[in-house]
Amino acid sequence: MFTALGSRALLLAACLSMLVLATPARAQLDPSILSTLNYDQLEWLEDEATPGSWYTVLSGDPSKAEPFVILNKVLKGTFSRPHFHATARQVYVADGTWWVGSGTDRNIADSVAKSEGSYVDQPANQVHWDGAKDDDVLLMIAGEGPATETFVN
Repeated sequence: MFTALGSRALLLAACLSMLVLATPARAQLDPSILSTLNYDQLEWLEDEATPGSWYTVLSGDPSKAEPFVILNKVLKGTFSRPHFHATARQVYVADGTWWVGSGTDRNIADSVAKSEGSYVDQPANQVHWDGAKDDDVLLMIAGEGPATETFVN
């Protein structure tokens, strides 16, 4: 009934049908349950007080009295002036080496390296300064708003 060529074509069609049926449909997330962003969707804003430091808000509103999470990208050679925050912050070094120091005198030679994967707790009202020496740094910062930065020098 089927020729050799017809049998092969029928077998190929059957295999392709099984492949199509076996391929899972692309999963979709319910945005009311999980909210996601890809890196290329982030909107970066330059920190006016520290040129070379960029941030994007992942959750919350840092200007309001509520929890927030931001990513902070600090370009190499950028350091903040000595400052403090009115509320505590928790900082995770996601990429690069972040350099930190405490006190009102910023001496970059005395800063301490915090490598990728490091965690730093910044208590409220404690003077510190920080930055990136030799490479860009990506930080994830969590805290309670409103986020303030008061410079001491």
